[in-house]
Amino acid sequence: MNRPRPFLTHHTPPGLAARRQETARAKAVGGRRQPGSGNKPGFKGDVRTAETLEEWKFTAHGSYALKRDDLEKLLEHALSVGCVPVFGIEFRDAMSKPSRHRWLIIPDWVYDDLTRDR
Repeated sequence: MNRPRPFLTHHTPPGLAARRQETARAKAVGGRRQPGSGNKPGFKGDVRTAETLEEWKFTAHGSYALKRDDLEKLLEHALSVGCVPVFGIEFRDAMSKPSRHRWLIIPDWVYDDLTRDR
């Protein structure tokens, strides 16, 4: 007898979801995924463009615990390669499907530069 499978067994595994997220972001911004998702020396961060070094996280929960250490490491790595640090968080549904609920965290000096001439 064929029984329907439970809803949550069809979710995308976290590692695959992260790679897909990074690949989609790299394509959207004209950048590239960093090899090993930033775990290799000289290739920190998840996505790199000519101007930015991005670190991406996602969660299927209603909140994400952001740590200052994560931001400081990203800042250090980005500045060492002459890039602006961008920390992205994506809130997904329970099946790890991408959503439109993406947020970018940038240093205040970057925001100031973006809004100065308005």
